[in-house]
Amino acid sequence: MFSFACLACVDQLVGYLEGDVWQGYALNANVQAAALADGLSALPGFSLLYPTEINMVHIEMPVSVLEALQADGFGVAPRRIRPGDEESGLRYARLVTSWSTTEDDVQNFVDTAASHLAVFADVVESSAGSMAKL
Repeated sequence: MFSFACLACVDQLVGYLEGDVWQGYALNANVQAAALADGLSALPGFSLLYPTEINMVHIEMPVSVLEALQADGFGVAPRRIRPGDEESGLRYARLVTSWSTTEDDVQNFVDTAASHLAVFADVVESSAGSMAKL
C-alpha cells in the first residue's frame, strides 16, 4: 500500500522524466563541472587528477587553500590521504556540481580559491624573505 507522500514522490519523478527535464539538469551540472575544472586547473598548485567527464572534479590542491575554503563554508572535503601527501602539502579533493549550480557559483569558488592562494603565496614569500635576511 502506498501512502500519499509516496504518490507525491512518484508524481515528482514522472515530472522529472517527462520532457527530458533530467537531461537539462544533468547537462547544467556537467557544464558547470567543466568550468570549475578549467578555472581551478589554471591556478598554480592545482592539478586535475582525472578528466572531468561528468559533474565531478577530481583535483589536487594545496592543503592550506582547502582548509581556508572549508573555513569559508564551502563543502570541500579531502579524499583519502595518499602516500606523500603530508610532505607535498597537497591534498586530493572531489568537488561535485549539481543541477542548480550556477556560473556565478563556479566563479565565486574559483575566485575565492585564487584569493586564498595569493594570501598563502604572500605569506610564504615574506617568510622566505625574512629567513634570507637572518
